[in-house]
Amino acid sequence: QFQIEVLTAMCTGRQHPLVKKVIPHVATRDFASRMSLGLMAKDVDIFVDLAQQVDAKADIAVSTLSIWNDAIRRYGSVIDHTCVVQLWEEAAGVTLE
Repeated sequence: QFQIEVLTAMCTGRQHPLVKKVIPHVATRDFASRMSLGLMAKDVDIFVDLAQQVDAKADIAVSTLSIWNDAIRRYGSVIDHTCVVQLWEEAAGVTLE
C-alpha cells in the first residue's frame, strides 16, 4: 500500500496509467482491464513498423514488442494485457502486492 501511495503522489491527473491500470488491475491482482495481450502487441507492432518505414530509431519500441511477444508465447494472446506483470515477476522471483 505504501508503494502505491508514493507512486500515486508522483503522478499527475486521473488518466495516468498507474491510476487507470496498475492500481485497479495489477495491485489488486484482478487483471481485468479488458485489453488483451494480443491487442497491445499489435499496437506496438504497428508503431515499430511505422518507425521502420520512416527510418526512425525505435530501439525501446522493438524491445517492448519483444516483451509483449514473450508474454503471448507464455500466456496466450487473449489474456488481459495487465498480466504481463507476471512475466516480470517470474523473471525477478517476486510477486508485486
